[in-house]
Amino acid sequence: MTERFVFGSPQFFWPVLILWLALSAGIVWATLRAPVRSGWLYLSAGMKIIALGLLLAAVLEPMIAGERAREQANYFAVLVDNSQSMRIESESQEVNQSPHWTKILAPEVAWQTRLAQDFQLRRYKFDRQLQSIHQFDELDWNGNGSQITENLQELRQRYADRPLAGILLFTDGNSTESSIQTETWKGLGVPVYPVQTRQLDSLKDINLKRLTVTQTDFEASPVTIMAQFSAYGLAGKQARLSLLDAQSKELKTTMIALPKDGEVINHRFQFRPEGRGIQGFQVKVQLVEEVQLQPGARSQEATLLNNSRYAVVDRGIGPYRILYLAGRPNWEFKFMRRALDLDEELKLRSLLRIARKEPKFSFRDSKVDSANPLFSGFEDISEEDKEAYDEPVIIALGETESDQPSRGFPKTAEELFEYHAIVLDDIEHDFFTQEQLLLLRQFVSMRGGGLLMLGGQETLRGEALRNSPLGELLPVYPDDTVVMNDAPAETQQWRWELTREGWLQPWLRLTDNEEAEKKLLGERTSLGVVNRVSGLKPGASVLAEGTDESGIRRPIMAAQKFGKGKSAAIMAGDLWRWAMHRQSLEAEAPLMAAWRQTIRWLIADVPKRLQITIERGNSSATNQPVNHINPLATTLRTAVYDAEFKLVDNVKLTYTITAPSGKLIVLQGEPSEFQAGLFETSLVSNEEGVFRVEVIALAQDGSELGRGEAGWTSEPSAEEFEQLLPNTEWMKQIAEETQGEIINAQELESFAKGLPERNAPVTESYVYPIWHEPWVILCAISFFCLEWGIRRKSGLA
Repeated sequence: MTERFVFGSPQFFWPVLILWLALSAGIVWATLRAPVRSGWLYLSAGMKIIALGLLLAAVLEPMIAGERAREQANYFAVLVDNSQSMRIESESQEVNQSPHWTKILAPEVAWQTRLAQDFQLRRYKFDRQLQSIHQFDELDWNGNGSQITENLQELRQRYADRPLAGILLFTDGNSTESSIQTETWKGLGVPVYPVQTRQLDSLKDINLKRLTVTQTDFEASPVTIMAQFSAYGLAGKQARLSLLDAQSKELKTTMIALPKDGEVINHRFQFRPEGRGIQGFQVKVQLVEEVQLQPGARSQEATLLNNSRYAVVDRGIGPYRILYLAGRPNWEFKFMRRALDLDEELKLRSLLRIARKEPKFSFRDSKVDSANPLFSGFEDISEEDKEAYDEPVIIALGETESDQPSRGFPKTAEELFEYHAIVLDDIEHDFFTQEQLLLLRQFVSMRGGGLLMLGGQETLRGEALRNSPLGELLPVYPDDTVVMNDAPAETQQWRWELTREGWLQPWLRLTDNEEAEKKLLGERTSLGVVNRVSGLKPGASVLAEGTDESGIRRPIMAAQKFGKGKSAAIMAGDLWRWAMHRQSLEAEAPLMAAWRQTIRWLIADVPKRLQITIERGNSSATNQPVNHINPLATTLRTAVYDAEFKLVDNVKLTYTITAPSGKLIVLQGEPSEFQAGLFETSLVSNEEGVFRVEVIALAQDGSELGRGEAGWTSEPSAEEFEQLLPNTEWMKQIAEETQGEIINAQELESFAKGLPERNAPVTESYVYPIWHEPWVILCAISFFCLEWGIRRKSGLA
């Protein structure tokens, strides 16, 4: 608050001013008429004028006026971070020992006494929640989180209708919230004074910041865990980085040189997990010289709680069902079937057409059998098992999940939607009815399935295909021409080459490095059956091209997203050549792995009938007030779909959760208030590690509609110690935006003394009379004495 200069008797201002000017003019006139003039004469005249002004000013009663916080009329909050990270100091100390800087929080310190005299002092501690305390000796520094933003906002809400003069904030500025870096504080409405409590000049620590999990369909290494870490005070030292499974069995380990202070480096673990389903892994980093550190021994690191992180890998649980439809028996089916049989999670249902249908309206003799001519001469086949003459003859191989007919392409959404992917091999567009074509389109766009069309004589050609629902699904525009190696017009041999986009797809590569992959591509047999396409659709990508001997390039494989699913086309009809020509008969043909990886990519991200989403840090529905958020809570939401992938809302959901300790927790799902067919439940736990949940959906009659599983990690300690150095930039930001300032811990007493003079909601006015001060009359007398002394010394008196 600013002070101002006022007069107690302003009505005498002009008379006093006129009198002072008249006396001053008389003194100046007398000085100018003196027979002897000198500088001393003028100096003495000026002192006399000043002395007269001081005496006459007393008539106006000059005063200093201002405002200050009214005593005990305002509240002032002291907020202390009670999280574990506040223990961190430059010098190591005993476990569970309070930090050295907390001596300033003792009840008898002067700054607290002074604040309690001028304000209604309120003390709080916080970690993940805000709690009022009587004295700061109640702090235990065991909190496993720092929700700074939420607790400051909650504190402001508590004093929304009460005069809060300010908040003194003891924290390192490192929040476990993700929003703190983007939060704006101008609307908080109360000044915040962050306190600088410590400087970590000699900190030593390794910090495993985060893990990133990437899954691919690359058979040799389908899972990648990227570990990101930094170090302080340990540059150049050797550390041991390990990958462990759920049973703490070491899977991989490597030695790394620690980086310079503040530098972040990454290390990649590539491996193939054993088994399927939800799996948990842990990455740990430790100084090599402390690998054999005895339990209870003190480490040179500031903390070991940020030296490990957890990761969840969802390997999926099949079976994943693939429907394969071929226009004729061919070599492609033979090798695809062999390849997929080696993957127990992939279940192939095959429909092979062995005879075409005849025109429905054809002239036929009445004595001729109405069955397809293929069955002529076979008397041991019943009439019910024979297709009619206007129906194609199809052989079905493989089992179905439902009770659909064993022959023919599915005709209902319930039959078709049980599959995750569909492969169409050398089948013409006219094979499908219009209803089946629309079902195919819904299968990809609404069901989210994958569609792959292979090249050949009967497929990827014709204007009718381009204008049909099947043509809409394809990533390319079909052409009328097919190129075959036995055609006299074109006898090109096409070599398979990956495009720039293709090299970025792990599932298209069979080796783990570019040099080996190029060598393998060079050994592949050239292709002789390649369909010509007239163009690429917008949004589609060419993943592989064919190049002939003259250098002409032609798309061989393209893919695109379509609605919720994906579609791809391989414009080649003789990929089986890669399996017929190989250098070693003992080793598996590269084509086999290529088919498995392609099908795995095709079924990746295909929605299931139970779709589970996990939201961390919220135990209630969305759009709730800040104080309803529980950072230790996990909300599980599940959408249930029927066989036609329509939401179902009349079901019973059971969640069976396995905690890191092995404890089983059974919860029931409740219907969501915001969306029909969505169910949710919440779990609050402070355990650290990997959580797994199995969800079972039951119909009203008790029959099972489906089940699914998911997993998540909880790492409150690692999140708390992710950043150890004080976040001074954030402290400056909140101080500037709330019109506060950063306070040094050694200056708390002077801050408390001057706080009443700062802005406060409830204030009182005060005046300070200057004319009553002894120094005013002493100054006037001093000037008179100096004036007489100068005149006396100069011989003018």
